Amino acid sequence: MSAENTPQELTRMTPHEVQEAIRANKTVERADLSGQDLSGIDLTLGRFHGCRLDRASFAGQRLQKTAFRDCSLKNASFVGCSFTDMLLRRLDFSGAVFRDAHFLRCHLSGSDLGGADFEKARVQWSFLDKTSLKGVRFHGAELFKSVCLEADCNGADFSGAHLERITFRKANMEGCLLRGAEFDHVNLSAAKLAGHDFSGQKLRSVNFSGAELAGANFDQADVSTCVFQGAVLSGARLTGITARQCMFGEAKLDQADGRKGDFDLSFFGEADLSRSDFRQARFRGAKFMQARVLGAAFMDSDCSNCDMSHADLTDSDFSRANLLLACLHGVKDEKTRFTGANKAYLRGPDADMAAAESFKAPA
Repeated sequence: MSAENTPQELTRMTPHEVQEAIRANKTVERADLSGQDLSGIDLTLGRFHGCRLDRASFAGQRLQKTAFRDCSLKNASFVGCSFTDMLLRRLDFSGAVFRDAHFLRCHLSGSDLGGADFEKARVQWSFLDKTSLKGVRFHGAELFKSVCLEADCNGADFSGAHLERITFRKANMEGCLLRGAEFDHVNLSAAKLAGHDFSGQKLRSVNFSGAELAGANFDQADVSTCVFQGAVLSGARLTGITARQCMFGEAKLDQADGRKGDFDLSFFGEADLSRSDFRQARFRGAKFMQARVLGAAFMDSDCSNCDMSHADLTDSDFSRANLLLACLHGVKDEKTRFTGANKAYLRGPDADMAAAESFKAPA
């Protein structure tokens, strides 16, 4: 078969002919193997170039160092297959079935996996960067120490999946179903997650830096130790959230609803909390240095030992808030209300600190 043949000139081959070609160390080139059952032959070290393998069955195969180049594998069956140390880049796997399959140290970069079924599959130490994962089913799947950088996950279903030490940086997660998924040290920085529902979930050490989370629902979720640096959480639902020791520096939390949330020891430096609602929330030991807190509601909140140095609290309401040992050095508090607040040991403007901050070394 000539490498110059057009796709219309593919030659039909049988599984037996494929096996003979592999044994003779020949490349299977421009072959039409669509619908063929290849599950019963040894494909180790096989090379497929420009082949059509749509609807072919590889069920139960142990694929190791098998090469596919410029092949179409649409709707192929890989049920129970194992893939080890394989290059599977820029291939068309759309609609393929990978149920109970195992990928170990594989490269699927740039491949089309749209609509594929990965139910209960295991993907470990593999690269899926810039892949199309549109509408993929990951029910009960395990993704471990793998890279999905800039992947298109639009409409993918991760319900019941276990995601550990995975990076989805800059991935398109619009329309994804993430309810019931387990997140452990997952990188979702700069991912598109606006409007997603994380309510009631426990997210362990997830990196949401720069992520688009406007309108997302974190009600009753546990996001302790997660990073939201520079994330957009405008209008997010955070009621009853547990967010201890989180990083919200430079995040946009305007109009967020964090009533009765627990934000102890979290960092909000230079964040925007304007017009947000944090009534009855806990912020013990939290840091708000240079934050924008304009027109926000902090009534009945616990802000004991908070550092709000140089924050803009204009027109916010801290009525009946606990400000024990809080630091309000350098704050802007025009029209700010502190009616009934506990100001015991409140640390107000510090003249010595102000002098130090304004000090300029002589020329």
